[in-house]
Amino acid sequence: MNKENTQPMPTSQWLAEVQAKVGVPDNKLAYAMGYESPTVIELMKSGQMRVPLNKTIQLAWVLRLEPGVVLRRLLEDMDPELLSAIEQSVGPLELSSDEQELILAVRKCSRAANERALVMIAPRSSVTRVDV
Repeated sequence: MNKENTQPMPTSQWLAEVQAKVGVPDNKLAYAMGYESPTVIELMKSGQMRVPLNKTIQLAWVLRLEPGVVLRRLLEDMDPELLSAIEQSVGPLELSSDEQELILAVRKCSRAANERALVMIAPRSSVTRVDV
């Protein structure tokens, strides 16, 4: 019986591949993530340094990815149990394409109707609507 390797690609390799696909050089990626030297990016791509979780948003923006996709990737590598607990508690970090389209449609309608944002605050036992 031939078993396939089902291990996910290491984050270092994933980062290198996505960066190459987008065509962003190390120095620009480093700058966008708040680093002065591209050496930090080289360390991340070689697996000698992890991508810090607090750099998720900057990394996602430069790589043209949703932050949830990047955060899920980083957590999958760093702490799979934490990722599992988060997704069991709040749902998946990544949105399906249908979910993304729905959110874009709602945002478009909200802007068109010039409605104010609606914030949901969930105290311990009830949910309260607050107009902002």
